[in-house]
Amino acid sequence: MIRKLLSRILPFNTKRTIYNMGYNLVQWCYLPFLFLLNKKSSDNDTVTLLRFDAVGDFIIWLGTAKEVRAMYPDNKICLVCANQVVELASQTGYFDVIVPVKINIFAVSLMFDTYKKLAKIRSKIVFQFIYKRDIGHEFVAACIPAGHKITIANGSEYPKMPALLKRLTNKIYDLIAPVPERFAHEIQMSAAVLRLAGHNFTTKSYSLPPLSVDKRAIPDVRYFVVAPGAKLSDRCWSTDNFARIIEKLGSRLNITCCICGTEDESVLAKEILMSCDKRVRIKNLTGQTTLLQLVEIIRAAEFIICNDTGQVHIAVAVSTPSLCIYGPWETGVFLPYHADDLSETKQPLLCCKDMPCAFCDSNFTKECLDCIKTCGKRLCINNVTVRDVQKKVDQLIAENGIV
Repeated sequence: MIRKLLSRILPFNTKRTIYNMGYNLVQWCYLPFLFLLNKKSSDNDTVTLLRFDAVGDFIIWLGTAKEVRAMYPDNKICLVCANQVVELASQTGYFDVIVPVKINIFAVSLMFDTYKKLAKIRSKIVFQFIYKRDIGHEFVAACIPAGHKITIANGSEYPKMPALLKRLTNKIYDLIAPVPERFAHEIQMSAAVLRLAGHNFTTKSYSLPPLSVDKRAIPDVRYFVVAPGAKLSDRCWSTDNFARIIEKLGSRLNITCCICGTEDESVLAKEILMSCDKRVRIKNLTGQTTLLQLVEIIRAAEFIICNDTGQVHIAVAVSTPSLCIYGPWETGVFLPYHADDLSETKQPLLCCKDMPCAFCDSNFTKECLDCIKTCGKRLCINNVTVRDVQKKVDQLIAENGIV
């Protein structure tokens, strides 16, 4: 609400500065409560895992959850997570208890309800796996009474988490693993947390077994998937460009295109449909599938083309050939994958422009800000052409014997 109001009346940099100032003021207000709530517990049975990611990050992390289950075979494993991944988590078999929570530091009553829910979880050990944490993530960790709390060094930088606030919130943890390297992959960072607890293992990209879903949700034709959305709209490749690729593939392979995404992304699907040749066979599935159905739709697809979004990590987990169009804002953290063993999954092809501002981590250059203002896209994404993607699509088709 506040962010939307500011966006209407202030320039980009000004509204960002004002919002960040207010955000940090609220974070400091929560600090005393962290130390008041942070309590020890002598419980020797429950191991609690904290992971509040969106779908893609969560799927990457599931390999770590599998290791925790092997590490503590006789303990009760409790997962504290976001609502959107509860159904998926319940089908993995790794967790005995799943506690969904919602974090919004501006909603005090919501955070109080969160405290009442989490204070009942008495744990032998709490693993906090979130790398870039704000005070809301630290609040959740503080709410759970535990014998020990282990995490990784907080990678958040100002304005998300000022340096002094990070040092103070670190005091709620007993052990803090150092970050293996700057822009280390999520798999490596999660492994660093477990290794600090004495568990050495071979890191792998996660392979997701088939899920129990209504098979009628899966198209009964030969198809490929296009996912035109992303968490942030400025990371999305142009819908006109997607339409050109779909047209080329539809005529070349005589194949149906299924556009997938959330209900909010249905506007992108409509733009593609309006831009595409009407003779191309397209099914618009945006907003019409559950997460579990989406996983199985991607599993049954010939291949998927998408932005830097959760669908590419689903594709890796189910070994569907994939092409991801992305920018080098944090190359290495999510893409490309980096683990000891990647043989169990099919790694994605990446279409990315080399940029002098690579590894910006969303600290935009003036040129990038100008591009966002002009066309709503980051400069690195806007520079990716249809020809660039078509070359990668040709490579994807050739490597996977798709005809």
